[in-house]
Amino acid sequence: MASAPAMTGMETDRYTGVAVSLHWIVAGLIVVNLFLGFFHEDFGKAATPVLMTLHKSVGFTVLALSVARLAWRLTHRPPRADAVLKRWEATLAALTQWLFYALMIALPVTGWILTSGNGRATNWFWLVKIPALAVSKATGREFGDYHVYLGWSMLALLLLHVAGALAHQLRGHRQVLGRMAPWMLR
Repeated sequence: MASAPAMTGMETDRYTGVAVSLHWIVAGLIVVNLFLGFFHEDFGKAATPVLMTLHKSVGFTVLALSVARLAWRLTHRPPRADAVLKRWEATLAALTQWLFYALMIALPVTGWILTSGNGRATNWFWLVKIPALAVSKATGREFGDYHVYLGWSMLALLLLHVAGALAHQLRGHRQVLGRMAPWMLR
């Protein structure tokens, strides 16, 4: 798989292996976390503490990987927009990418603030304690509302992103999806 050199001006039509790996790992974790966030109560009261510990752990993992992904993105030029994209599609794609970065950081941070409202540390996969931030219960509750709104926003953006990728695939623009999907035939 070809990889793009760091900000040298040389361009490729594919994302780097690191960018592709981070994309799919974070995407999978986001899907898992949206599921856990929206449906944890459906598994019964006894399962909720375990599922919420998993939700928080995955959230912190998404935060760490998203910061790494953003650092990679800022130091490695992505491929230019595919020629089959109309100008508005390329603009929408770029806006969507930056909104994803914002949400991938804001969602875990608002969740951390929400959880910190109870004044207790959070377990990361029952291995490491992550300290609570110094916030009041009221601030935690307020950020809980933001966390829910951001969760719905992430779901909507994810659906838009998938719909756009599938639309290009179905129109025969296989190279668009193939830039980020290593299993796609080019």
